[in-house]
Amino acid sequence: MTDQRGDAEIVTRLVPTKSATLWNPNTGDETDRLITSMHRIGDLEKRTLVEEAGTILGESAPPNWAGESRTGLVVGYVQSGKTASFTTVAALARDNHFRLVIVITGVSTSLLDQSNSRLLRDLAIETRNDRSWHVIQNPTLTGSGPNSTQVSVEEVQGTLDIWTRRNSPVNHRQTLLITVMKNHRHLRNLTNVIRRLQLKGVPTLVIDDEADQAGLNTRGADNEQSPTYRQIVSLRNALPVHTYLQYTATPQAPLLISLADTLSPDFVQVLTPGDEYVGGEVFFEQRPELVRVIPAVDIVSAANNLTAPPPSFLEALRFFFLGVAAGLVAEKGRGNRSMLVHPSQGTLQHALYYQWTLNVRQTWLQTLNDEADVHSTQELLAQFRITYENLFRTVGDSVPSFEVLSAELPNALLVTREAEVNATGGRTPRIDWRNYYGHILVGGQSMDRGFTVEGLTVTYMPRGTGTGMADTIQQRARFFGYKRAYLGYCRVYLEEDVVKAFRSIVKHERDMRRELVRHAASGKPLSDWRRRFFLDPQLKPTRDSVIELTSIARHNYETETFRPRVLLDAVETMAGNRELVTAFEQAIGLQVDPPGDGTNLIARGIPIGQVLDTLLSAYRLGDPADSVRLTILLIQLQQLNEVDPATTCTYYSMGRGRDHAFFRRRPVDVETGLLAGQTQLYQGRNAANGYVGDENLPTLSPDRVQIQSHHLSLRNGSLEGAELATDVCVLVCKIVPAAGPDVLVQPR
Repeated sequence: MTDQRGDAEIVTRLVPTKSATLWNPNTGDETDRLITSMHRIGDLEKRTLVEEAGTILGESAPPNWAGESRTGLVVGYVQSGKTASFTTVAALARDNHFRLVIVITGVSTSLLDQSNSRLLRDLAIETRNDRSWHVIQNPTLTGSGPNSTQVSVEEVQGTLDIWTRRNSPVNHRQTLLITVMKNHRHLRNLTNVIRRLQLKGVPTLVIDDEADQAGLNTRGADNEQSPTYRQIVSLRNALPVHTYLQYTATPQAPLLISLADTLSPDFVQVLTPGDEYVGGEVFFEQRPELVRVIPAVDIVSAANNLTAPPPSFLEALRFFFLGVAAGLVAEKGRGNRSMLVHPSQGTLQHALYYQWTLNVRQTWLQTLNDEADVHSTQELLAQFRITYENLFRTVGDSVPSFEVLSAELPNALLVTREAEVNATGGRTPRIDWRNYYGHILVGGQSMDRGFTVEGLTVTYMPRGTGTGMADTIQQRARFFGYKRAYLGYCRVYLEEDVVKAFRSIVKHERDMRRELVRHAASGKPLSDWRRRFFLDPQLKPTRDSVIELTSIARHNYETETFRPRVLLDAVETMAGNRELVTAFEQAIGLQVDPPGDGTNLIARGIPIGQVLDTLLSAYRLGDPADSVRLTILLIQLQQLNEVDPATTCTYYSMGRGRDHAFFRRRPVDVETGLLAGQTQLYQGRNAANGYVGDENLPTLSPDRVQIQSHHLSLRNGSLEGAELATDVCVLVCKIVPAAGPDVLVQPR
């Protein structure tokens, strides 16, 4: 690629990862500089990072795009490096002549500062010799403050216009990088600036970090708009063609909002974490010994007013300080070791745990330094030795001996400081990681999503599941991250219910990511994907205020039976189902069912994969509610098939044991297609011939699934009414219970 003056710009064409991308971005100097500076990751991870950034930008509105604006969803894991991804996307955007990049980040000053620092560091904006980026934080036209930058329209417009000025050198072309707090006041100020700019033809990218937080509409159920959401919509309306990228590790809310919402995504990209990443699967499935349950008697509550630090908290502190001592020996104090104490949102408990931590550290330090009180010193070291033995089992031979660590413990206590991380002092304090090797952070919401804890090894979280929102619980997992190198030193202390919730969330996250990856690979727009999730019955996907729960169907066919409500469907739908069921029944070799006194035909041991492929996947239901419920059934059966491909089915053809052309009469309401009056689909018990009734037919072991096909003659209003349709094939299904999860589906 060559500019108007002939200055060469080195570019490399990216190979698209899928054919559905709108265009193929090129890597250039900016992306190469960024990737080269990433010394902590290997070449394969760098290639993956660039390729996924290329797919994300390739799905975005290209430069000079004449179509509509785009909305993308980018899904990572908690603490998995989403910032590195969107920084790479921004660098790649500059290489492809994007002139404006807006990053919406942080609902607090501390989070905004953290994100800004990362961007400035990774893009080397303050240390490089060129002027590729023009950075503005929280721009405003009038006034300024500690978190705002006053700008003029002429200044900002000039930065954008130099790209199109005749004979302008490449090294004078700056990409305008605007960072703005996710706050309605700062967003309104930015929108006022944007409205005064000439942006037609200006390639623009908007990145929303932690997109499921604050920016979504929390007043949709009241037909209103929440303040931050309103300003985001106003900002998007002020921008000409652009792409809005939503980055999150918990995409439940963006996926479940109305498809008509301006923030509903058009496409999705699921990010690949690096090899050193440790997430929920490691802690709650592969290495559960690293997770410990906090006993109920150790948890502060109105009914349990503790006056001293509980045993589990003291144990957690011992694990942490042994880890600090080991780090001082092995790492010579380089980097950090941290502990996170997350008791509740209430600051009173923060103060309590902070004071406990301070007192314990000072008491232990005094005890270890008191040569006169040998008994107390030996007693304390005996407690540390018990903890060390447990630590040795998870770290292995690489852990220094207890004698070495016990000698280093006083230094570990000296180089550690505790901090109360909340806004009780008016502003959440910023942690200076350089001053001390060890940090113990005590706080609540300020350390939830987006907050990075350097070198976190021990987490103590004596708080429950709250309202049971999966995405909120998931975001508390600050203990996830790139820590495989010191994983054995990590310990996570949680309430029992929270441990159970995380185990469920791990499966939920795995299922959701798998479904999103499949759909992304299909090349179809995300609006074509039926929003569906596997979720523990005790959990909700996200906040009620963000989604309309009336539009979410939640079922579990291990606890209920699938059966369509609407029987009289479109003629072509009923005809297609008839052909489908007839062909399937001919293929499986039905026989008379002796336990049912010959009433029905039966086939046993049919592979569930065959049932899915040749029957249920092609079965159609016209009623939207019935269609959603059928989708949920398909999801559950597919999950059964993936867990155990040997799963089999018992199949009944109802009422056809004595007459293969028999049809049961059922009256329906012509207007609704529903059964008329008090009529039931099922045939009841018959004491005369010993028939147990349709509802009580057994699923014959070892089969897990039972399907019944009901061949009906539908009558108008009553059993003697005129025949409306013949051989209407209605399928009923149930699964032998095995305590499976609920499935959630959002109808289109």
